[in-house]
Amino acid sequence: YLREAAGPLTAFVVGWVAFLITQSGSIAVVSVGFGIYLSYLLPHVPGVTYWAPVGVIALFTFINYRGVRSGALTQNLFTGLKVAGLAVLIGSAFVHSAPAVPMADVAHAPLTVHGLVLAMLGCFLAYDGWQYIAFVAGEVREQKRYIPLALAIGTGAVLPPSLHAQVGYAWVV
Repeated sequence: YLREAAGPLTAFVVGWVAFLITQSGSIAVVSVGFGIYLSYLLPHVPGVTYWAPVGVIALFTFINYRGVRSGALTQNLFTGLKVAGLAVLIGSAFVHSAPAVPMADVAHAPLTVHGLVLAMLGCFLAYDGWQYIAFVAGEVREQKRYIPLALAIGTGAVLPPSLHAQVGYAWVV
């Protein structure tokens, strides 16, 4: 669709930028984050932050190489685990009774560009993925019907747990 709107050169450049920078960078950030968090769980294993990101990328590359079915099964498994984990967090937020802390007693750090960038990085990664339906739009029959439907169902499925999590976080704080 970009080729039709802006021409073949723009579509070519955007495609290669997405492949070499955007998608690869996102995969690299998430896998390095995985390695860092895994190093907290396995503090005595040497080099976890170095070999774990490479290993997780190799594992998921192999799973996707095996075919659409194994990739879909893996994605469904991890989606179920994420939803279950989020449900546990939401439930525990409402069960936990945190002591009330007056806002005057909370130390306020000054707003810095570095702090703002760190806070926004989590937001960018959390909301990444909604636009990927456009990657397969050319292979979808009846695009005018199914693409808006997929976006609406996806957004509708993500909103309730996200809102409940935000209410739970506010409940604890």
